[in-house]
Order: sequence, then C-alpha cells, then structure tokens
Amino acid sequence: MLRSLYTGVSGLKNYQTKLEVVGNNIANANTTAFKRSRVSMHESFSQTLRQAAGPGALDGGHNAMQVGLGSAVGSVDRMHEQGNLELTGQVTDLALMGDGWFMLDEGGRNVYTRNGAFQFNALGTLVDQAGRSVLGLSADENGGFPALSEAGAITLPQGLKEDPLATSSVSFRSNLDADATSSVASLLDGGAGISSVEGSAVDGIGGVTTVEIVATPAGSTFEQLVSDTLVAESSLSTQLSSSLTDFSGPLSISLALHEDPTSDQTTAISESIDLSGLPANASLLDVADQIRAQSDYIDYRINDAGTLEFYSSNWQVDSFEMSEDAATPVLSTFFNGDISLERETTFTVTQTFTADDGSIQASSFTLYAPTNALNGEIDDLPGLREGLSFNTLPGGLGEGSFSFATAATSHTTSITVYDSLGQAWPLDVSFTRAAEDNTWTWTAQVDGAEVLSGGSGEIRFDNNGVLASFNYDGGAESFEFQPEGADPVSIRFDPGTIGSNDGITQSARDFSTQAYSQNGYAMGVLEELDIAADGTVSGAFSNGHTKVLAQLVLARFANDPGLKAEGESVYAATGASGSAELGTAGETFDTAVQAGYLEMSNTDLTKEFTEMIVAQRGYQASAKIITTSDTLLDEAIRIKR
Repeated sequence: MLRSLYTGVSGLKNYQTKLEVVGNNIANANTTAFKRSRVSMHESFSQTLRQAAGPGALDGGHNAMQVGLGSAVGSVDRMHEQGNLELTGQVTDLALMGDGWFMLDEGGRNVYTRNGAFQFNALGTLVDQAGRSVLGLSADENGGFPALSEAGAITLPQGLKEDPLATSSVSFRSNLDADATSSVASLLDGGAGISSVEGSAVDGIGGVTTVEIVATPAGSTFEQLVSDTLVAESSLSTQLSSSLTDFSGPLSISLALHEDPTSDQTTAISESIDLSGLPANASLLDVADQIRAQSDYIDYRINDAGTLEFYSSNWQVDSFEMSEDAATPVLSTFFNGDISLERETTFTVTQTFTADDGSIQASSFTLYAPTNALNGEIDDLPGLREGLSFNTLPGGLGEGSFSFATAATSHTTSITVYDSLGQAWPLDVSFTRAAEDNTWTWTAQVDGAEVLSGGSGEIRFDNNGVLASFNYDGGAESFEFQPEGADPVSIRFDPGTIGSNDGITQSARDFSTQAYSQNGYAMGVLEELDIAADGTVSGAFSNGHTKVLAQLVLARFANDPGLKAEGESVYAATGASGSAELGTAGETFDTAVQAGYLEMSNTDLTKEFTEMIVAQRGYQASAKIITTSDTLLDEAIRIKR
C-alpha cells in the first residue's frame, strides 16, 4: 500500500514541474525572442515480483510480473522554432529569419541571443539592453572584411566622418545625334555683291568659309551676234499693225550651246516658234510670252531699265539667231533688225572651308548666269554648304570675295567632380561634329582651374553608330587639371566598351549623352544607417555617399537545445550544444537579418492552456491515489482496534 502512496507523490511532483514549465511559457508569451519549453516524462523503476520465463517441456512459459514505482521527469526541452516578427521601425532592432544567433561579448566571453533589441551607446558601440557588445566585422576603406575569427565590437563613433576622395573616373552614356545640325551661318566679311547669309548648314560642321568669285563677261567670241546686247530699243507698249493679223510664222531660233558647261563641246539646236495666234493688237510682250512658252532654252525678263531682254537660265549659249518670214516681218517691227541674245556671264567660284578642328577643304566650281540674274536672294550656290541661302545687293552677284562662319553642332554635358580636399568643381565636356564622317571632337574644361593635359580628343563611330575609338590629344591617357591648393586631379573618361553600344553611341536620335556617374566625393558626416539582409551595416553620409561600415557575425550550433539559458534572453555554449560555427547571413548561413523588426516569443497560448489542463488533471488524479491509499491504510489500522 505504501508503494501506491509514493507512486502518487511522484505524480504530484512531476505534474507540478510541468505546471511550472507551462507557467514560465505563459509568463514569457510577450518576451522578445523567447523560446518555449516542454516537459517529457518517463516511467520510474518497476519492482519485479516474478521474472519472465520462456516455454519449456512442462509449461508454456510466462511473462514477468512487475509493479511500477511511479514516474519521473525525463527532460525539460527548449523548443527553438522560428517566432513571428514584430515591426518596430527602429533600424537597430534586428530579427533573424532562419537558423543562427547574434554573438555578444560579456566580459570577455561569448554569449548568444536572438533578441535583437540593440542600440548604440555613448561610445558608438552597438550593444544589447544589458550593455553587452554586439560582435561583427569592421570594413576597411574599400568595403572589405577581415577573417571571421577577427570579429569584435561594432563601433561607429558619433560624428563619424568620411574623408574626401578625388574623382578618378567619369562615365558617359547615351547618344550623339547623327542628323543634328545647329550650324547657323553668319556673314563675316561682305563682298562680291553678297549682303547676308541665312540658314543652317546641313552637314552640321562648324568653321569659316572664304569665297572668291571671278566673273568672265562676253568677249570677241560672240562677234557673230547682231549686237552686243539684246535690249529692245522700242517701247514695250508698241503694238503690231492691223495688216499683220494674218501672220502665220514660223519664227525660227538657232542656238549653239554647251549642254555640259564644263565641256568645250557645243551642240547646235534649232527651235520653231508658232506666232499664228497673236491678236491684232499684240505687243512685244505677247511675242516674248510665245517664245518663253515654246522654247526649251530661251527665257525673258524685264531688266532694271524697264526693257525686255532674252537670256538662257540653264545653258551657256555660244551663238544665237532668230529669223522670220520676210513677207511678215514681225520682229523687225520691234527690233529694227537688232536681234541677239546677251552672252551669260561665267562666274568661277573658289571656296576654302576651314573647320573648327583645323582641317581644310578647298574646292571650286563654275556658275553660268546672265548679267543681273542673281539679284536678290540666292537659294542655291552649288557647293556652298547645303542649307544656306545668300542675299545680294541691288547690283547682283559680282566679282570679289566674302566669308561666312557656321556654328559647330555640339552637345555639352556637365558633372560635378572633386579634388583631394573634397572641393567640388564643375566639369564640362563638349562633343562637336568633325568634318570627317562618323567623327566628333571633344573638349573638357573645369571652370576656374588650369587644364594640365588631356583636355581634348576625338571619338569615332563605325557605320552602325557603334563606338570605334576614344582618344586623347597629345598622347595623354587621362584628363588632368590643377585645382588651387589641392593635388592635381587625374580623371579617366569611360565612354563605354569599344565595339559595343553600352556607352556613347551615334544614331539619328535626339542628343541624350550625359556624364551620369563619377567616383569622387566631398567629406561627409554619418547621417543614417542601413542594415541589409546579409547583416551588412552601411552608412549614408552628408556628402550623398553610401559606405559599407561593418557586418554582423552570426553563430550556429549543432544542437540548439543543448545551449544553457543564462537569463536576459542570452545563452551560453555547452558540451551538449557543441562549439559555435561562425558565419554571415545569406552566405555561410541560409539566414536573413531583418532590420526594423524583432522576433516574437514562440509561445502558443492555446497549446499552453491545454497543457495546463492536462497537468491539472494529472495532478488531481495523483492526489486521488494518495487519498485513496490513505483511506485503505486507515481501514487496515482499524482491524487492530
């Protein structure tokens, strides 16, 4: 009977332990990163009343006869399931998603926690709520880290400064417009009857054009002409007599002309003009209209004297003759026998174009035109930069010279660069179309500083607009300038990969080339922090630069339940847990660090209340065993009485 008393007592003790564990779980339902525990029980010793025996010759054998002596607590296990995350918005509040532990320094020994409620103390050291230092790796100037074994306290002093860095590289991207032209022309020196120039040169090349014009008037070559000029001496209002109304023509025109003005070979041309439709009151102008309408070579105009003269606008005429029916002498009525065509003037035009890049192009051509044919606006002088028009003085084009300039087609991009003191300097790079196809020149300057070398160069593209070369003038390998009071700044321009379109290109699209990045910066003061998923701590400085400062080091154990809880949410390694394996989130461990979050307790109140009920019923049942055994013992004692 006494055994039953002790069995009941063991149940009371075990269920009391279970209630204590459940109570602790519930008490820490809102403790950051708390890991719940569970109680595992096992049967205690059993008293053997009869040993087990196997079958024999005389009997079939029998099982052992044992009476249990109660239960015992086998283990109290810490359950390390992932807890949910709580958003806090505080950048130094950190939570781990996945395996691993934050490492803390407690008086020279390492302890471990998943409670990431950290903050920076007065010295700029990242610590937990009890002042333990959070361990990690400090980055060097290039953002690199030492070995994991060199992990130490993460310290970022208040007012942390970043030294200035002189710019050493500027990268360019986008496009130079292959069709763009901004070559607006302006007259420099007037002459040869030119009063102004208008328009933009289609080729888009900047430079100065000098034009020399030599005029060759008619000479002794044309002695066969009836007169030196074809000016009707009679009034334009002169009318035909009524006796000529039956005139039927024809009027014959004979020409000897150059079909190709550059050739000495002439061609004889004959035309017939029908004047049968002239009215009785026809004038000289009516006759001229018939000639203009029916001739492929002859035109007329009213000259400055108000009289009529014939000319050829497209051909160099070497001889000209008009004849008529002698019975109806219409022409002699007007011309008194003087019928001829004025010889057109030959203009020899020589031009020299000096481009902004220093290259020179020279050419000449011959222009055929009658006297005063080029009065007013000249829409086209062959060879004088397509897209331009020229205005002449009242006397028209003549001998002499003039020059005009065309602005270069260029595109400028600007970016701020820095010297060794962190002083900002505006860098302007201009790309200008060159005379050679698919070629641009570039110049670089820094306002207020002396350019030492590499301030200009050339950029070429292939026929597909892909970068072919980028060169510096004078054999330089970089652009170098001297800021006042600082070291010389040497900058390497990056236009993209040769043979690729990942940098500057040339295509028929709008200009969009810009210097989009450079690697220098001024001195900066730390303003805010960011902690990435891999535990990297980056600082944003007042100079706009972001720099990697540190990285958290995590620990992992072969057996997390083997860790020893030391209170305040920290654990220590034991022989059961194994030694800590060090690593970093996202690289060594499949774990992510979540900044601005804390891990919540993994206590499930529903489950814990259920376990409480189970423990309560077990405790009550064990107590009933004791009271029942006590009653039976009391009855046994009464037998003696």
